[in-house]
Formats: sequence, C-alpha cells, structure tokens
Amino acid sequence: PPRRRRTGPPGTGPGRRAPPGSEGRGPEAGSARTGARRAGRPAPEGRNAGIGTGSRDPRGEGGFRLGSLREDLLRVAATAVSEDLVHRPPLLGAADGYGVVLGGSAATGDADVFSGCDLFVFGLEAPGGPPRPPDDGRSAGGDPAPTRAAGPEPWRWHNVRGAGVAPYRYAVFPLAPFAASAAQAQDGPLYLVRHGRILHDPGGAVAAAFRQAWEAAAPRMPDRLAARYRAFRQRRASLAWSLRRGQPLLVMDNLRLLLEHALSCGYHLEGEPAPPPKWLFGGGLRTAAGRTLREPVLGLLSSLGDLATLGGSLNLQNNRLYAQTGRLQHALERALSAQGHPVPGLAAQAPAAFPGPEPLERAPRSLPRRPPPAGGPRGG
Repeated sequence: PPRRRRTGPPGTGPGRRAPPGSEGRGPEAGSARTGARRAGRPAPEGRNAGIGTGSRDPRGEGGFRLGSLREDLLRVAATAVSEDLVHRPPLLGAADGYGVVLGGSAATGDADVFSGCDLFVFGLEAPGGPPRPPDDGRSAGGDPAPTRAAGPEPWRWHNVRGAGVAPYRYAVFPLAPFAASAAQAQDGPLYLVRHGRILHDPGGAVAAAFRQAWEAAAPRMPDRLAARYRAFRQRRASLAWSLRRGQPLLVMDNLRLLLEHALSCGYHLEGEPAPPPKWLFGGGLRTAAGRTLREPVLGLLSSLGDLATLGGSLNLQNNRLYAQTGRLQHALERALSAQGHPVPGLAAQAPAAFPGPEPLERAPRSLPRRPPPAGGPRGG
C-alpha cells in the first residue's frame, strides 16, 4: 500500500509525541541554528561567530557581509595590538620602536567566518638573528609554519586564544631581510608589502622599508613574468615525463604547479605579486589574462577524472590530459603576446612599438648549412 505522507512536525508520527515547545513551529523546530537566526544572533558556526554582530546579512539568512566582516577583523586586530599584544613576549618590556602589520585574508578582503588575524611584528631583531622554526615545520599552536609568505628566517607563529580576547596569531620577523626579499620581487613578502595594513609604526620605519621595497620590485616584474613562463614550460615537460612513466602522484603535482604558474602570469602581467595558492585560483581567473585562460583551465579541471587511466594513452599525441595542457599553453602565449611580450612562435603578433622586456625564451640557434659542391653531389 502507498506510504502515508507525514503532515506534522518531525517526531509526530503514529505513536510519537512532539517535542516540548515545538507545536506549530514547522519542520525547523528544535534547530539551534534556526533559533539563533530568529533571535538575531550569528549562527553558532565559524571561527568568528562571537564577533561582528553588526555584520548580519540584512536578508536574515544567517550570513555575513564580507565588507562588514573585514571591518570587524580590522577592529579585532587593532584591539589586539593596543591591549593584548604588548603584554606578550617578546614585546613585553620592549621599546616602542617596533611595527605591526596585519596580513592574510583580513587585510586583503578575502576573509570569511573562519578567517583570523595574522599579525606580522617587525623591528625586534635579536643580535644573533631570529631562531629557526621547529624541525617538523609546525608552529607552537599546531599550524603549519609560514614558509611561503613569511620571508626569510621566520619566528614561530604564536596562537592567542583566551577569555575576553578574539583569536589571533602573531610572529616576529626581521625587517631588513624581509624588505630585501620583497625588493627581489619574491611573491610572498611582496604580497604583504602590497596588501598589508600597517597598524602600528610610530617611527615610520616599516612604512619606509615597504615603500622602498615596492619601488625596487616594480622594474623586476618583467623578469618575474619571464621566470614564471619558463617554469610553466618546465612543468609541462615534467608532466610529459611522468605520464610516459606512469606516475600518477607526480602527474598531480605537476598539474598543480602548472596551474599555479599559469595563473601567476596573469598577476605579473598587471605588475602585481601573485597571492598564496588558496587565493590564487579565484583571483587569477579575474585578471585580464586569466579571463582568457578560463576555458582551458576549467577544461583541464574537468579532465582530472582521466588520472585513473593517466590520460588514456602513454603516447602524448593521444593523451587527453597532455592535450588540455597544450590548450592552456596556447591560451597563455596568446595572452602574453597580446600584452606585448614576445613568445617564440608568436613574436610576430606582438606590437612593434612596445618597448617591452627581452623575449621570454630564446629560440634555438640553427647551424648554417654548407652550400652544395659545385660539381653536384658525390657519386654523380
């Protein structure tokens, strides 16, 4: 016989009694999240559920406006610097000559309800230099050590979670080596120089170092773009080698690095440093060059199911994965050529009057051919 359709709230079937207080409340009865929404409180989810009650989405859907959430995080960071960070080592008892910069998603506008505040402290160099991170590469709070965006010789990250203090973390970095790395157009330090928010800098040393580093890194962007393009070609060659040998783990690693280099070229074409990988995909596809790469990038991601068969063939001419990377390379070279950067095979399409950098890759030299002998080939 057909099943009887339930018309009442959950738990009110035959022989069941409705939970207390759930009469007439509909199918969402008993939900803590629903009750929090109806009471006007943030949903009990996320790392920042206790801050930003004014950041409610006016639609009442339990979400946050990212602009308001960013303002809340900036306020949390400023409060941590002025009221809590000064009482923690090594800032405790130190002269007021250090600077504090807010980095991460709270400074760039990419924050969500799980984001925190990352505070970079500069100007507290020890005579012997800062200590190295632990051998296992993990910080005191269990988070991975910031080897990508931290600059040279980072101190360990210290996670702060306590009563009356919104969660944040801080680390101390030497200012001079960090600024020197940014001046060399290294993406990690230069990204903080470009997007970091200076919260405390009484002497102006951090602002001056950041300004000099940015001015020194700007002329190096064409070289950085050339290095990224060469790395992209090298990754594709390594991908071909791993496909021939049947190494799926190396195939996945090469595909990740290949996408990272391709999307980073979009930032370097605009004179900007590439962000960390967690923001690179979404932001890279929104650049001028990234918009031309959307179709091959999404096509490559759609073909990842072919990893089980390594692209379907060990012959690269018939390999589906390798063919998708070829489309990506072709689109990238078209984008580079359209911006005036000559690429081997596409140099004729670059604007003739563009005073751009040197070619990204030198064409192989061909040996001059000897003229045929006057008497014709030997042997008649």
